[in-house]
Order: sequence, then C-alpha cells, then structure tokens
Amino acid sequence: MADDKGRKGIRYGRIVLLILIAYTAIMLALSIPRLPEIMEMYRVKEHIDLYINGEEMETATFTVMLSTASGYAESDRSIERLGRDDLHLAIEALLLDESSQELAAGMLSYIPEGTRLRGVSKADGYVFVDLSKEMKGADSRAFEEIRRTLVHLEGPVSVSFLIEGRPVSA
Repeated sequence: MADDKGRKGIRYGRIVLLILIAYTAIMLALSIPRLPEIMEMYRVKEHIDLYINGEEMETATFTVMLSTASGYAESDRSIERLGRDDLHLAIEALLLDESSQELAAGMLSYIPEGTRLRGVSKADGYVFVDLSKEMKGADSRAFEEIRRTLVHLEGPVSVSFLIEGRPVSA
C-alpha cells in the first residue's frame, strides 16, 4: 500500500513537471516576437540605474560609412556602450540620424528611418545582421553602408542580411 502511494506521488510529480515545462515553453514562445521591445526596456532600466547611482555612462566612438554624391565617406559617431559588443554598437551608431555636421558635409544615410537592429552575430568570417521590417525595399546603398561600416570595424568579412529573421539578398 505504501509503495502504491509513492508511485502516485511520482506520477503526479511528473505531470506537474510537464505542465511547468509546457507553461514555460508557451511563455517563451509568446515573448520572442517582443524581444526587441524587452531589450529596449532593459536599456531604459540601465539608464535609470546609472542616473540614480550617479554614474557616468560609458560611450564608445565608431567610424561609420555614409553615402555621399561621390561614393562613401567616414564619419565618427559616439554611442552609449550599455554592455553591448562592438558589432552591435557600430551598427547602432550607423542607425542614428545624421548630424547637422554630416549633412553639411554632404553625407547622408539611405537606411530607412525607424530601422532597428534585431541582432548581429559573427562566425567564421561571416557577419549576420538581422534588421527590422523598415529595411524591406531599402535602397542597395543602405545595405552597402552597413557592409562598409562592418568591414571598417572587422576587416574583410562577408555580410549576410536578414529582415525580421528572414534572409534577403542585398
């Protein structure tokens, strides 16, 4: 009789464990499309924490490549580090709006306004850049600005682009 109670306890324990695993998987699946929003909320929280603690934010300066009438030109842009690696930061710096000095120098970006970096990774000489839906139908110069910025940072690399997680030819 005591052995029967032990088996029931193990059976119920397994059922509870399976329910917890299923619940976790569902919650994870629901949060993946919102990952950019969650990351942005995390960055805002970091800003608030730094402000409350009276700490200065660490910035990094990156050279980005912008379009000009005669091709491409280098421009230095500063961006808050916030624990991000150089690949992320270089592209995030490129996604910033042009400064008045850049515009006065005839530099502009063909990257559509509102474009967000969803992710970037590097493996075996390849860099994979996942961008938001705003890049759909973007001018080829927009992709070239990103490619040239990454080559300036990393040296010779092959760049593959994704939009909303789907490969695109650029």
